[in-house]
Order: sequence, then structure tokens, then C-alpha cells
Amino acid sequence: MLNNFAEHLSKKFNIRKYKLNSVKSIRQIYALPTRFGIYLGFALIGGVALSSRLENNFLLLMLLFQMAIFFLSIIWSANNLKGITLKIKDDSIFIPSVHHHIPIGIINTDQKFNILINKQEIKKREIKLTVYDNHFKKRGKVEVSAIKIESFFPFSIVRCWLWLWPGSIYVAPRPYPIKTMSDIEKFLKLHAKKNNDDSFDHYRKYLDQDLPSMVDWKRYASKKIKVTKVSDNKKIEQKIKIDGDVLIRKQKELMLSIICGVLLFCQSKKIDWQLSLRKKTFSSEKKDFNAAIKSLSLA
Repeated sequence: MLNNFAEHLSKKFNIRKYKLNSVKSIRQIYALPTRFGIYLGFALIGGVALSSRLENNFLLLMLLFQMAIFFLSIIWSANNLKGITLKIKDDSIFIPSVHHHIPIGIINTDQKFNILINKQEIKKREIKLTVYDNHFKKRGKVEVSAIKIESFFPFSIVRCWLWLWPGSIYVAPRPYPIKTMSDIEKFLKLHAKKNNDDSFDHYRKYLDQDLPSMVDWKRYASKKIKVTKVSDNKKIEQKIKIDGDVLIRKQKELMLSIICGVLLFCQSKKIDWQLSLRKKTFSSEKKDFNAAIKSLSLA
């Protein structure tokens, strides 16, 4: 109870005074004895009173030595946190309903002992911060909440802690569920190029990523077999072109979600795409997926 109250007050003070991603000085750090530290403290007080009553100087000397160790533990524990840095990779993106963790790098953990981040002991140079589905309510560049880092070194009788801010992350619009090419044509009103003579060389098995206009619907209506028309001489262009600036003029947030869903669908099905947004052009050929999602988050 006391620890929780102290943490609450210290966090508020920490937010007002500091907002760093690394432990620069032990002055930033807060410390309290653990349950075992409190037991030891009472034992030391009782031991001092007893040794004074018995006039036993050797016992008193031993107790003073233990008291020195107790107070030095605070300094050792604080120094154990000094220099540690939490940092999110630059330009990291988070897509709601797709990603459930934020990777946060940990720097300068060499020769550090018994350190916990969000009550999990550090064993690697990266932690995965669990994010619940409704954690980010708005898209854009969002600062990740402060993360508590603790040290119980060396004897677990003193606990030192503080909060670090690992940085910001780009939160994409929540993607609209796109399951088929028909969904893309429905929402974005795309139209594939059609040959006037409707000529083609052969059929092949229909794939989910094929444009509906490539399907021989007459054959499907008569034989209930869905096949795709393919031309050997002239490859049918299959590239999703998205004019984001036009689409977001009305129902901006909905259309941003749809565009995000389309890009995810195209990436998973390995379909070429091109997006025009904010006077910039992104495409799968240039491997601009992350840049496109970042642009959607800031649109």
C-alpha cells in the first residue's frame, strides 16, 4: 500500500520534472526499502538498543557495519540503473488490430543485475511492450507511455525505480477488413483495363488476387467454374492505383482506414499497388509500404 502510494506520487513528480529516455543521474531515481529491508531496519534498531543495554561494543560495531551496508545498498541499487536507455526504433509504425506489441530497444545493460522493466526481468536487448487493442484511440505520431524500470540489486532489501519515455511511434488508421479484390473495387471504385475484342490466349485457375474483370463470368455462369483469362502476348495489368487525395475529401477517417486495409491486403497477396497522397507517390515497386502507412497516419 505504501509502495503504491509512493509510486503514484513519484510518477507525477517524475512527469513534471523529467521526461527522458535514459537514466542520466541517480538524482532522478526514487528508492524505498523492500519488505525485507523494513524487517532488517527493525532488527537493526532493536539490535542497537539491545547492544547498548548489554554494553556489548562488539555487537554494536557489527550492527553499525550492517547499517552501513544497508545505506550503501541504496547507492549500489541506484548506480545499477544509471546509463540504461529505452528507445523505440526511428519511424516505427503500429497498425491497430494487426500489431499487438511495440519493440523497444534496451541500451547499456552490460554489467547490470536484477533489473526489471514492467515487472519482467531483462534478459535481452529488446522488450516487447504489450499493447491492448484500444490502447491507441487516435492515429498519428503518438508518444508511448512511460515505462517503469526497477532495480533490487544487490540484496533485494532496497528497491530503486523511475519512469522512462522510450519515444514516439506512428499509429496507422485502423485497417478496414479487405478480403477479396471485389472489396477493393467496391470501396475504391477501380476498373481494370479491358480489351475491346475481349481476346485472350488461355485460361488458368482463378486466384484470390485476380481482378474480377479478368474472370470469364460467362463460363462461370454456365459451368460454375471460375477461371481467369490470360494473354501471353500482352500481360493484363494488375496494379492497384489509389488516389488518396481524392478519396479522403469525404469521410476522411473511413477512407484512410479502407486505404490502410487495401495496402495490407496487397502486401499479403503480393499485388502491386501505387498510392498518391499528400502530393507524394508511394508504390510497392519502391518498397514504400512503411512510408505509405506513415503518411496515412499523418494525413
